[in-house]
Amino acid sequence: MTGNVNMPFEVLKLFNNSYNLQVDESKTDALLKEDLGFDSLTLVNLIVEIEEVLAIEFDVSDLDPNKLLTVRDLLLLINNTRFKSK
Repeated sequence: MTGNVNMPFEVLKLFNNSYNLQVDESKTDALLKEDLGFDSLTLVNLIVEIEEVLAIEFDVSDLDPNKLLTVRDLLLLINNTRFKSK
């Protein structure tokens, strides 16, 4: 996938503050597990934090770990969830 995906400021803060990772919109192709060190539990925690901070709820069917591989995948999920809720 290519193209720009906006990173909500709150998500940027989560990566930087809660996980001590310097992630920005230039690093959307970073692999969550291999590049950023997320394991399954940490990824679940991140997803829960994103839901709380952005006041959204992901559809469980959208949380396939085989499809959430990169920061971009996560941002697309956020954008799609926000779009569905409007």
